[in-house]
Amino acid sequence: MIEKVYGFVIREGEEGLELLVYECPSMPEVGIQVPGGAVQIHETPVQAVARELLEGSGLPLGGWQVAPSFEVEGEYWHCFFTTPEVVLPDAWR
Repeated sequence: MIEKVYGFVIREGEEGLELLVYECPSMPEVGIQVPGGAVQIHETPVQAVARELLEGSGLPLGGWQVAPSFEVEGEYWHCFFTTPEVVLPDAWR
């Protein structure tokens, strides 16, 4: 079974809690997403979510907590969230 990870980064914004999301300009049909991707053979799901966030955003975050995980069409989705105490940018690379 393919293992995937998804990371929900939550911060306190001016108007309350905000979920950090992104859109991929080269694939607009995919729509708004949270950071995520495949777990590589040599890594744990929490290592994978940290790597995926760093690769996609440049944000080196930790403090990942387990959120509900589930199976979707032959893939197992490991979900995590973090509420970093550092100030996060409004946009990333």
